[in-house]
Order: sequence, then structure tokens, then C-alpha cells
Amino acid sequence: MSDYDNPMPYLRSEQVCAHRGASGTAPENTMIALEKACGMAVGSIEFDISMLGDGSPVIHHDAQFGRTVRGSDRLQDLVLGDITGCDAGAWFGDEFAGQTIPLLQDVLVLLGRHAKMPILDVKIHHGEHLAFAKSLAETLNKVIVQIGLDDYLISSFSRPFLESMRAVMADAPLVLLDEALPSDWADYSDKLGLQAIHLDYRRITPDDVRAVKAARLDCRVYTANDPVVVQPLIEAGLTSVISDFPERFLAPKG
Repeated sequence: MSDYDNPMPYLRSEQVCAHRGASGTAPENTMIALEKACGMAVGSIEFDISMLGDGSPVIHHDAQFGRTVRGSDRLQDLVLGDITGCDAGAWFGDEFAGQTIPLLQDVLVLLGRHAKMPILDVKIHHGEHLAFAKSLAETLNKVIVQIGLDDYLISSFSRPFLESMRAVMADAPLVLLDEALPSDWADYSDKLGLQAIHLDYRRITPDDVRAVKAARLDCRVYTANDPVVVQPLIEAGLTSVISDFPERFLAPKG
């Protein structure tokens, strides 16, 4: 019997977040992966944002091409027109060939249409934290006006970015992303007014979850794909699980 056959309660929608869209079964950070996640009973969808050299925020994880897009170009050397023909899906399977690199605004509109909370994971590649914060705030303000976006989160491993984001957008809902719970998490949360802390599920204990929740912060873990492994964290009060395979945590339809 596999781990996934072990009996355990399914999670509620709000306890499940799709990682980079439904990235276990579709190419990460593409519209098809995000659309597939929108069709699931998840409460939120996480995706990565990087910034091009012209300041455009795009949905892409890495600092340069080579893993999910052919080539070796650095994003900081590209402008929006350079990525129009880039294929971000063929690496995952021939049936996904032709998937392009999405724009942030398009993804936010998609998730808003399906009432899924966006979790924006900002990737800082070369010290562009202040410029990225300004660009992101500009895009968010446009979308807020366009679709009334009022429930989203901005996460990052980069503290300079989070601090820059707070400086340019006073009400930004910020999340500290880390591997293990840092020793100064409580002080940093008070300083920056964080809404949540997101941690590696392999580096967090139930006591960590209880401490973060006691501080009135949400606590999520990434990238957990085995429901059995995270059950003790769920029982400790974990807000949600960020997974490549969100369907494993959800009750089957019908």
C-alpha cells in the first residue's frame, strides 16, 4: 500500500494551495498549469514572478533560461518583446509545446475570475529589489482598479525586497519565505507587519506552527506532496499546504 492509500481526512479548500499552478501535471508557471489549478477546489494558487530588464514582471522562476525555456538568456537582459515566442511548456511534454511565459496582469485577472487567492512569490536575481517593488506596486494598483483585487499575498526570500515593498506600498500583504523558522521571525514580523510565514515542510515542527499561529500569523509550508507527512502540521494548526499535486489533498469530486 502506498502512502497515498493511507486513510486521512481530506483538507478543506482553503487549506490547499497549488504550487506554480498545478505543476505536478502541467508545466510550472504557465497559463495551462494555472488554469488547471483554477479548476480544482483549492483556495489559493502560488506562482513565481521575475522581472525583465525593462521592469516588466513575468511569471518565471529562474534568473535565466535553460531549465524550462531553451537558451541561456538572462532575464535582466531581456525586454517584454523578447519573450513573445519563448516556449515554456515543451520541456514538460510535447503536448504542452507553445505555452508562453505569462504576464502578471493576465494571471491576476485569471485567478480573480475564478475567485482563487494569488500568492505572488517574488524572485530577486540581481539586487533589483527596489525597482521590482515599484514595478509590482504599479501592476497591482492597476489590477486592483480593474478587477477589485483585495485578497492576495506577496512572498519572498529577499528581506530587502520585502522592506522595499513595504516602503512603496504601505498596505501590501507581505509574507516572509524561508527554509526553517528564523530565530528573529517574531521581531521581523513586528517590524514589517507580516501576514504570514512560509517554510519548507521538511524544516518545520508542529511547535513551530503553534508558535507562528499564536503570534496571529498564518503559517504555510512548501512544497509538500505527501498528505501523510504533513498531517502532524495540519493538526498543529497549519494554515495551508502548498503542493505540486493539490489534488492529493482534496476529496474527489462526486
